[in-house]
Amino acid sequence: FLKHCKKFLKVIGHGLNDRSMVLKNLYMATAASICRVAMPSETASVLSYLNTLVNFYYEPGDRAARVIVCKGIKDVLHRVQREHIKTVAHSIVPLMFMARNDYDDGGENATNIGEMYQDLWLENSDIFDLKAHLELIIDESLKNLKRTSWLHKRQGADSITAIVPITAENMLPYANDIIGVLVEMLPGRVWNGKESIPISLSQVWQLAVDNYSDSSIEKEERWRDADSLVGGIFIRELNRNGLPLKYHHSLYEAVGQICEKERNVRPNVELGVIDELLKNVDSVVKFNSEKQKADFSGDNKENEVLVASAIVSIGRAWPRRSNSNMQFKYYKPVLELLR
Repeated sequence: FLKHCKKFLKVIGHGLNDRSMVLKNLYMATAASICRVAMPSETASVLSYLNTLVNFYYEPGDRAARVIVCKGIKDVLHRVQREHIKTVAHSIVPLMFMARNDYDDGGENATNIGEMYQDLWLENSDIFDLKAHLELIIDESLKNLKRTSWLHKRQGADSITAIVPITAENMLPYANDIIGVLVEMLPGRVWNGKESIPISLSQVWQLAVDNYSDSSIEKEERWRDADSLVGGIFIRELNRNGLPLKYHHSLYEAVGQICEKERNVRPNVELGVIDELLKNVDSVVKFNSEKQKADFSGDNKENEVLVASAIVSIGRAWPRRSNSNMQFKYYKPVLELLR
């Protein structure tokens, strides 16, 4: 039987495209039983089947596909012995970590896909060793950021954000590359969930600054310090007119985090981004006010939210008490914003 496992699993993998959910569930259960018998002598066959499941999550990638992939992985995890599963876990760990951030589109009474994967992750935490599979997870996150699906882009950004506080210094060798990819993601269309990108970028940059010499960011002029990153990259993005409120707010929040980190790490350096932030928020308020007039809308709530976000960011970059001249320069423009 063992010599035929590869053929059986390959045929069952094709059955993922069957229209009948009953048949799909039957195929998954059968495949899991074959995997149990096949391990460890036919590890390559089991790996090939698991890779088929992973690929099916992304292509076709619809809701039904993402649900059945979770069912298939769950069946394998429940039937194959733990010591054998650990030898093939690397093939599914990156997807499992991504899929926990699956933003369900199935409606009010539908099963939440992200919760399905999260429950499975927690049930098998002894197998899904995050630090041991860190490089694979980062690679998958960066691939997702470059995929055409907005869901996958958001999953990539959220996964990177989740990794930072858990793995910390283990991420340093990848920090510069991750920042580069995230910076490339800022321009262009604002898709649903893109607000994750600025926050993710801020988190990785802060980690890199805490370990400056080990993260290689000093070699990159565009983001070696807060003035470079905010003034050269974030301000350009903030100056785009008509940004969605959630995304716009996340840009201000990220700028505030970056400026605050810079002040803590290099307390003797005064940030030069306040002028840019003041100019930006002034132009945003004018644009939104004109838009409200054109739309015959009296609702000023969006301006209020954005001004509040901008003021918080400015406060995080505020000159130190010892620099009274700089404080005096900025306090009047900030007071004008508060009116």
